[in-house]
Amino acid sequence: MLEMIEDRKGSTVLEERQDLLSNLIRASMQKSDSQEQDFEFTHRDLLGNIFIFLLASKHFRCQCSRFFHSSVLEAMRPQRVLYRLL
Repeated sequence: MLEMIEDRKGSTVLEERQDLLSNLIRASMQKSDSQEQDFEFTHRDLLGNIFIFLLASKHFRCQCSRFFHSSVLEAMRPQRVLYRLL
């Protein structure tokens, strides 16, 4: 994950990209000059956010896969009944 971040930081097209990783990296690279802003997005925050998004996407893929397989199995039952009737 660290290599991916460093590669993206060194990329010349970082400003052109509008994906989530590029936006998080851009936010971590900006310094807060404003007196009103107490929170500064650090490298540790960047790693934590990327980890959470990777974990959430894995969980989402598992749920989608489980839903797909259960719906396929549900659709096969009526097909078997109709096949036996023929």
